[in-house]
Amino acid sequence: MKTHKLFLAPCADLTTPALRREIRRLSKDVILFSEMISASSLMRGGLRNDYLVKKHEFDDPISFQLIGNDPAIMARAAEKLEENMLYSVDINMGCSAPEIRARGWGSALMADRVLASKIVRECRKKVKTLSVKCRAGFERSDYDNLFSFVKMLKDEGADFVSLHPRASDMAFKRSADWSLTERLVAEKIIPVIGNGDIKTAKEALVRLESSPEGIMIGRAAVKMPWIFAEIDAVSESKSYSVNIEDSAINILSGIEELLPVEIRESRILKYCVYFCQNLKFGHALFTEIRRNPFSSAELIRAYFERNPVERIIDK
Repeated sequence: MKTHKLFLAPCADLTTPALRREIRRLSKDVILFSEMISASSLMRGGLRNDYLVKKHEFDDPISFQLIGNDPAIMARAAEKLEENMLYSVDINMGCSAPEIRARGWGSALMADRVLASKIVRECRKKVKTLSVKCRAGFERSDYDNLFSFVKMLKDEGADFVSLHPRASDMAFKRSADWSLTERLVAEKIIPVIGNGDIKTAKEALVRLESSPEGIMIGRAAVKMPWIFAEIDAVSESKSYSVNIEDSAINILSGIEELLPVEIRESRILKYCVYFCQNLKFGHALFTEIRRNPFSSAELIRAYFERNPVERIIDK
């Protein structure tokens, strides 16, 4: 009997409804995550919020992630999201993008514990389940500081945390330090979902030993939406097969069906960058797609006509 939980990590511009629908088709149990949602933009009625905050029939269970640094606005936005009956409302304290940190959002909150605590405290009043995604630190990884920060999150009302064990300044450089995750899990102060550098199903099963409450996968799940189903199959010593051509076409169809017209081209390109990494001649295929994004489905079909042996992945 499976006791672990598998989570899709929130990724801006990538964990779109199109990707989520395909992941759900392949794996019924995975807990999905939305893209980042700006609390201030949501409360101002900014463009494309309807697309970002819509919960589809295939989404359950799903968490929606908020980003911002004003406790009152974050709380109001959390209350608005709670109307969707979510798995959790998640607070982003992990994004290391320079433009996000410059606004005092994301991982910058790890450098301002007073403000971070106020945000969690106020959001806790508005939602049933509250989670926080964080890193191992702001300027550097420091376990003592990480422990006290996570304990603060728990004391202020967080129900669970997902930990990416790199400092914010490291972005995605070097390897994630899973020893930090193991130490935090051993403290048993709060459920910890492990995140970072999980690229295969076998790696995922190893990481579940360090983070038995669950693991979270982001970019590898964009590249391979079938990875969660594969993890379950491998954990149960079952065979697994997926038609990756069908998977790609499903996601491209979803982009057309579910995303606003004005962002479809960029999302096609951002998805295809990852998908083409599965293919022997993926670089050449992506060069074609970049020239004509709206012909991507036809170009992918033509690729598999030329290279049919790559169409099916058997495990």
